[in-house]
Amino acid sequence: MFQQEGWNVCAEAIDGREAIAKAREFKPQIVVLDMAMPIMNGLDAGVMLKKMMPETCLILFTSHGKILTEEKAQSFGFSALISKSEGESIVAAAERILVGKSNQIGVA
Repeated sequence: MFQQEGWNVCAEAIDGREAIAKAREFKPQIVVLDMAMPIMNGLDAGVMLKKMMPETCLILFTSHGKILTEEKAQSFGFSALISKSEGESIVAAAERILVGKSNQIGVA
């Protein structure tokens, strides 16, 4: 999805711990985290990433949008909360967040 829009996807991860390791390695400007990941969920991984890399923008991708509000996600350091039912809007959300920055993204 991101590559089709001209973004450079620098890494993908299968769980939250791997997402943190890859984000530290590649230092992307934005990281998309799935809420439902094994070992460490996207919310917990995002909180840790924000502490380690405060300049990195985070998007939480979830099917649990009704459990967690966008305001609550923002209080954890996320720039956006995107429902999986509205997955097509994730690229537009990333573009709004990164206006004026280069297109490099990590996906977990």
